[in-house]
Amino acid sequence: MKGKVVMGKQINFYMSENVQNQFIDFLINNNFLFLDNEGNKIDFQNLCSYNDYYLYKNEFGCLLTKNNSIDVLNSPIIEFCKTRVKENRILRGRLWISDQYYKSNSGQIQQSKNYIMEYNMLAKWIKKNVPYQNIKKGEFFVKEYTNDELIQMEKTGYIFTA
Repeated sequence: MKGKVVMGKQINFYMSENVQNQFIDFLINNNFLFLDNEGNKIDFQNLCSYNDYYLYKNEFGCLLTKNNSIDVLNSPIIEFCKTRVKENRILRGRLWISDQYYKSNSGQIQQSKNYIMEYNMLAKWIKKNVPYQNIKKGEFFVKEYTNDELIQMEKTGYIFTA
């Protein structure tokens, strides 16, 4: 990425399916649109078939595309990757935004304050509803936002992964 350095914010988490569904309800109640990689709106009925999507509101600004996909580094979208359970592994979820970026000709470009405030609201919801606690990753214990239900799964042989 010559000439461009991306800045961002993210929060990682392990959410049980129940809490993840509550979070999605929160997103819907706060008028977020759910978009796929191409920028197409995902209907509520089809959300379950996606593990990753982008959260967007028209007031954030224009979506930019690159090679028929959303330009995730420059568009005012919030990436939402759901926690998944696959075989005996619990895969981490995350929220991520590109809050500012540098263009070689334009210097530093800041995303809108409203966009960043909305991301912060979502991160706050996660911090309130998903406890920050010790989990085992490999040989070590680390602190992550993790539901108790998933910690119980870990005790029965599931492994937390990135």
